[in-house]
Amino acid sequence: LIGITFGIYFGYRYLKRYLKFFTIFVSILLGSFFVFFIFYSLYEAYVPIKVKDLNYTNQQKIEKIDRNFSFYAVGNTFYNIEFFDSFLSSISTPSSKSFVVDLGNVVYSGDLSKYKIFVHEMTKFKLPFLVTPGPRDFQDGGYKNYYTVFGNYDYTFHAGDAFFVSINNSNDQISKPELDWISDRFSSASTYKYRILLMHFPASWMESTGIHLDRNSSDKLEELLKSKNVNLVISTGKNKIYSQAQIPYLIVGGSKYAMITVNSSGISAKIDSLPSLRSNFNQVMQDLSIYVYTILIIEWPIIGLIGIGILILWFLWKWYRISVKIEKK
Repeated sequence: LIGITFGIYFGYRYLKRYLKFFTIFVSILLGSFFVFFIFYSLYEAYVPIKVKDLNYTNQQKIEKIDRNFSFYAVGNTFYNIEFFDSFLSSISTPSSKSFVVDLGNVVYSGDLSKYKIFVHEMTKFKLPFLVTPGPRDFQDGGYKNYYTVFGNYDYTFHAGDAFFVSINNSNDQISKPELDWISDRFSSASTYKYRILLMHFPASWMESTGIHLDRNSSDKLEELLKSKNVNLVISTGKNKIYSQAQIPYLIVGGSKYAMITVNSSGISAKIDSLPSLRSNFNQVMQDLSIYVYTILIIEWPIIGLIGIGILILWFLWKWYRISVKIEKK
């Protein structure tokens, strides 16, 4: 865009004696740019995404972990570019026995273009990355896009001596079939020393501000988790660790992340804040370029209409100038 602007400015200064040629050249240049932009935006917004079933692919890597390991929990990231870059700088030397769990709201809304931006960011990660769905992930047709990119809404996996169940409670409820499924999954994990539940919204008995599971679902879930001797529940919200509760739980999200360590001594967790990268000029410029790309992809209809409007005004202005010259002659 900067190059085109300077090209038009200097071109007009040095080629104004060839006004007709210059007008045709600029019109073709601008027209080509906007046609390319519109078709590229349509491609980004509607051409099916190539990545599929990421959760299953990463589960296979995670299930090779034996014995002691650690993993990271994040939430409400909304494909935030600075968050992911800052997070990567915090774990610059990750262990091979590590992975990341995002507890939902990985995108602002679930249309295809936003999932493409998220997948673009995920190419930076060297660790296996799993996603538990949140309500934003399902907006604007997100059910289908989430299923394409990540796979099943509810799933299980294991790592070392720990068995994980991830559930979809994005509508702040858990139905009876889902409760039965959770019970069945934990019952099948009797050989594992630790049992961990992942979900987006915390239960009402978890001391957190914001949206909770409804009271009925929370009470039934609490009873179920006690009967299955679940060792840890992780969800999003205001960052807290309650290791001494009847059902230990961890709440994390926003600009912080949790590191959970699982070994023969038990499960331990700590919450850390992410360092700011705004002082790094190269990082700021890289983030700015991706922000611009994000705006182009998300708001392409409005930007496209503005561009077409500018092009039409350009033609009208040139037509007016030529008409005035003819009248004077």
